Amino acid sequence: MPTYIFLSPDGYTFSPSATSATPDIDNLQVLGLASGQNERKALLALYRENPYLEGKGYERIIAVEVKGDWVYL
Repeated sequence: MPTYIFLSPDGYTFSPSATSATPDIDNLQVLGLASGQNERKALLALYRENPYLEGKGYERIIAVEVKGDWVYL
């Protein structure tokens, strides 16, 4: 079964040196990894395995299929 990484542009991020109450970094947040027959089934598995994601307001979710092995540095 393919594995997908789920990302979202929703939410806010501050740099470590931020001095303002306004977010200063535009990036994607990693929601997690999950496997499934397709993106939709993998997303359902992600929510099932991580119930704290429910109701957090993520409306735009990007699924990218992971190819190959992970390399940890």
